[in-house]
Amino acid sequence: DNMRKACALLGDPQKDIKAIHVAGTNGKGSVTHKIAASLQNEGYRVGLYTSPHISCYRERIRINGEKITETEVVALLEKILSLGIALTFFECTTLAAFAYFAAAKVDVAVLEVGIGGRLDATNVCSSILTVITSVSLDHTDLLGHTVEEIAREKAGILKPNIPLVIGPYVPREPVERRALELNVPISYVDEIFESYEDENVCVAKKALKVLADTFPLKQQSIVEGLKELPACRFQVLDKDVIFDVAHNVDGVRRLLQRLKIYLQGKPFGVVCGFSRDKEVKECLQLLMEQAQALFFVQAESHRAVPVDELREIAKEIDPTYTEIYEGLQKAQESGTALVVCGTFYIMEECYKFFDKKQQIK
Repeated sequence: DNMRKACALLGDPQKDIKAIHVAGTNGKGSVTHKIAASLQNEGYRVGLYTSPHISCYRERIRINGEKITETEVVALLEKILSLGIALTFFECTTLAAFAYFAAAKVDVAVLEVGIGGRLDATNVCSSILTVITSVSLDHTDLLGHTVEEIAREKAGILKPNIPLVIGPYVPREPVERRALELNVPISYVDEIFESYEDENVCVAKKALKVLADTFPLKQQSIVEGLKELPACRFQVLDKDVIFDVAHNVDGVRRLLQRLKIYLQGKPFGVVCGFSRDKEVKECLQLLMEQAQALFFVQAESHRAVPVDELREIAKEIDPTYTEIYEGLQKAQESGTALVVCGTFYIMEECYKFFDKKQQIK
């Protein structure tokens, strides 16, 4: 309701945008980037809205890969904050994206859902395609305690007669029931993939195929676009340092599957930090089954699980644990592969440890 009121006060910019609306527990960030890059390669003017950011707030709002400028974002946020409506951080940012994309007259905007779908701030958009990449247990305090309940929340982004693409790990029944009510045609990605990257590629490719009548693309635009990856999605630095924002059980499981293939049995340590709303013990259990050692970090966030608490959880699972920054240094010196995973909010600080001159793009 707040979003609708605020949008109306701004002239309903969301109604001037053709939106591709992407939800999912995991994979939605990668899929939005791949779709946006493919459309951009063809010459379309493409807005991209993602969250959270890693290094810079302006990462969240882009047109053809270029971040919104500081001047533009300040002007928009000042206007939004003066509306007299009590808006959340995410609502303000989403409104800024809508206003920015509408003013720039983008051909299309690819919007990543924040949490869930039905009640997400992005769900006031005028979509031409919806996508649900995957569904697993995450944000259970808000979305439900079973994958079926969570799938119902994500199916809340469906709009009457607007086509839907769903990935292989989406519970069918609750989504199909909602689709039937709204006369929504569904395109399925049925294959089971060895890696989540292959899965994301296939979901994005299917979405682009469904869009072909509205936004025709040459094959080369698609091929190059599908290679696009956001930062910290199995991002490999020198010396076998890998950054991946796997922060829930399904994400960690998929990360470990890919590491097994990529590292071919080479031992690795894990640097990790988590937010309180995650299944931390289950994530650590999975990591400790394969990692040589864990190095804990804590984000500068009120939601972060403190290092001491992570250490106590690890002791319950296995007595092997180590100190953080000393551990980072030792792991780097040892030549052991190192994986940085968990919450988005530890990525920049850890990245700077390895390359102080470089910022995550």
